[in-house]
Amino acid sequence: MKIKNLFIMAIILCVVLSAVVYSQLITIINSTNELERALQYKMDAILLAQEMTESSTGLTANIRLYAMTGDRRYKDDYNNIIDVRNGVVAGDDGVKKSFNDKVKDMNLTADEEKQLLLSQDLSNELAVLETEVMTYIDNYIKNNPGVDITKEQNADLLFQQLRLFDTEYTSFTDRIMEPVAQFEQLLFNRAEQQVSAAKKVASRSVVLGSIGLTVFVVFIIGLLIFSMRFILTTLGEEPQKLKELLKRVEEGDLTTSFMKKEDVGKKDSLCNSLEVSFSKIASTLLNTISMLGLVSEQSQTMKVSSGELSSGIERQAQSTMKIAETMRDIADNVRQNADNAAETKTIA
Repeated sequence: MKIKNLFIMAIILCVVLSAVVYSQLITIINSTNELERALQYKMDAILLAQEMTESSTGLTANIRLYAMTGDRRYKDDYNNIIDVRNGVVAGDDGVKKSFNDKVKDMNLTADEEKQLLLSQDLSNELAVLETEVMTYIDNYIKNNPGVDITKEQNADLLFQQLRLFDTEYTSFTDRIMEPVAQFEQLLFNRAEQQVSAAKKVASRSVVLGSIGLTVFVVFIIGLLIFSMRFILTTLGEEPQKLKELLKRVEEGDLTTSFMKKEDVGKKDSLCNSLEVSFSKIASTLLNTISMLGLVSEQSQTMKVSSGELSSGIERQAQSTMKIAETMRDIADNVRQNADNAAETKTIA
């Protein structure tokens, strides 16, 4: 496998694993946000039910105190609770909104909304009785200026006061709380389902994310180990050591060995290729040097032979010169004899 292909494959796998881990992290974040929204929704709904309970309790407490003391502060507090419930004035949260509008804004289920509004309707019905008692107390105080109701023993006054404490009134207040409790139970069940679903998704995402992250880390470690072994196997030696060996070759040492004894026979490494290549180069150089030696010896032999041949030729030339001189002497003698013969012939 080529190093380039190895790293391309590694990059692709890293991208895939990173995408898996990232997607699980996004899922965890979304699940956490969904869980927070579910818990916040549950809290808001519980606060809304608590507002209904507290307002009903507050109305009961203030109307009773007003009926028993005639103190106008309790009447004002009673009316303020009614105004807050109807959205006429802002509540403790600074929001001016009727209870009905708050219920609609919660996007409750039909059953949940029904129970909460039923509680309000019952509270409004009870408010009719409370208003009757309040009106009687108002008129009694108006007709008896400066009266101290706490000390009055008027039968009609006592009757009106007792209307706020009798069994019918207490039963009515209990009836108001029943749909509130039913609403809270319905809401609790639904909110628990939402929270449970969000927790399951978050837990599953955490598990998958942890597995993905573990696989990613193991893959990176494995990739580093494999890459290191692959590169070392391909090179056959540490890069720094290989650089030092090549430096020795550069300086002319062709006897440098690139392989360790235990690595001899491994044919797939760069060191093995260099070992074979430089061995062949060294062998070729040795053969060349040997051939040059033979050529030198042959040249020396030819030089000696040429010297001997030159001496022989020189001796032959000297002999030839002597023969030539002899031939000239013979020619002179022949010519002299011819002249003598011609002269003799003439004389004859």
